[in-house]
Amino acid sequence: MPKAAFLGNPKLYAECFLRNRPAMSIDGRFPEGCVETAAKALASVKPELADFKFDAAAAYTNRFVDAAKKA
Repeated sequence: MPKAAFLGNPKLYAECFLRNRPAMSIDGRFPEGCVETAAKALASVKPELADFKFDAAAAYTNRFVDAAKKA
């Protein structure tokens, strides 16, 4: 990781990474509904996003993972 990613605190970065690691995809795929879950999480800390409507299919796809597996 570039040093800038640590925001001056590599120990805190490592701790946050390890605590969030279980939420990361192990094969690059993400389950259906993950974009909506992320949007809800963002809206919980950024209320102005609560009414934002987005096209989940345009924001997220597993097709690149599927193509990589075939290559």
